[in-house]
Amino acid sequence: MLSIAGAAAVLVLKLAPGAVLGRAPAPPLEEAPRWRPAPGSIENLCAAYVFGVGVIGGGGDSACFRDDVLTTHTKDSCSVECDVGYASNPTEIKCAIDAAHGAETHNHPTCVENACAAYVFGLGLVAGTMAPACSNDVVLHSRTDNLCYVMCGDGYKKATDSANVAILCARHAEEGEATTGEPTCTPASCLEPDHDMEGLTASDGCGGKATGDTGGCTVTCDDGYYVSHGLSGDKVCLADAGQDTASFRDLPTCTKCEDSTFTNAEVAASQAVGGPHHCQAWKTCGAGYGRIMQPEVTGDFVSDLACEACNADDENGHGEGVALGEVVEIGRASCRERV
Repeated sequence: MLSIAGAAAVLVLKLAPGAVLGRAPAPPLEEAPRWRPAPGSIENLCAAYVFGVGVIGGGGDSACFRDDVLTTHTKDSCSVECDVGYASNPTEIKCAIDAAHGAETHNHPTCVENACAAYVFGLGLVAGTMAPACSNDVVLHSRTDNLCYVMCGDGYKKATDSANVAILCARHAEEGEATTGEPTCTPASCLEPDHDMEGLTASDGCGGKATGDTGGCTVTCDDGYYVSHGLSGDKVCLADAGQDTASFRDLPTCTKCEDSTFTNAEVAASQAVGGPHHCQAWKTCGAGYGRIMQPEVTGDFVSDLACEACNADDENGHGEGVALGEVVEIGRASCRERV
């Protein structure tokens, strides 16, 4: 609309809604022109992309498919990633714009499978008899070498019916994740030595022992008894070979001498190191029992509760017979076999 007042002319413009004075309206946006091959030409195709180990299609609409064929222009890329159990490595597979027909795509990822934490044998576990057998500190992986076998060793009771148990690194394991499947092996208990056995004394520490327990159990023969079989002294609860049981080994059989004997304390006192050595004889041991412990051989100056008889050694090493029960002073601690 135009109006004139007096000598001065005033120009009044009525603008359309959204219009800006002095600026022409912007033309509507148009999409970028799509690539179109020249008449009579065909774009090149790259070689079909074959998924490598652990590779899967990526997420979204641009995911690659197995044996996907990309082109130089219209479909020049697609996405892939590594499957669970592999280190993450998302990648875009490309067909170069200037690729020759049948050229390989590029940006192929390498997927590295995750390794579980090293497996350390628990109590009583040993390598299994099934292959592949585990070794201590073995490192398993999410896909290849993902399992091995263990079993409970001798002297341990298993909680399952199967001897061999599989240790597994899960297919979806993260790097450093713990393995699964470890069985529980329970140490077998040793029967306590019979406290009611005549002539045998077992310490209180012999009770409640199981495979591998050390120390605290001592088994000896009483004064007046000798070890006719086995060994006296400290005992260890040991696994029974090829069994899930355990036992104390070589427990002594204590056999009574025919008559009373001197006590260990008396023998020890009479054979004290550094003083005059005396040798004490058992009183009337049975036939066939005359061997005694030789201190210079065994280092043991205390009678081992064996029936023994002593001869006094002269300077030439020849002994003179002594009456049973007689205390004889000798030049060195040496008791000979009774003849």
